[in-house]
Amino acid sequence: MPERTEFGRRVRKLYFVFGLIQENLGYLTDANLDNHYIVDSFPLTLCHLKRLYNSRCPFEYYATVCLNASKGNCYYGMKVHLATDLRGIPRFIFLTPAHVDE
Repeated sequence: MPERTEFGRRVRKLYFVFGLIQENLGYLTDANLDNHYIVDSFPLTLCHLKRLYNSRCPFEYYATVCLNASKGNCYYGMKVHLATDLRGIPRFIFLTPAHVDE
């Protein structure tokens, strides 16, 4: 497992590659560019609040603390927003800080 800074560098370098993979999957599935998308989000817990102050998280400047209403607890992390077309094929994936509203 790489160190925290090296892991962050690798993620930044792969960001462009993930976009190319999404684009090519759209072409391979003969995707129709619809005007309507279905968007859903779910929490991505990076660390529980009890362990937050002792941890070294690579997303320390992007992740935030928020309440997970479905589980009834607070967490430190991000939200993943997934947009699919009407056939259920994923089109976009967004990562936002946890406190961002849907």
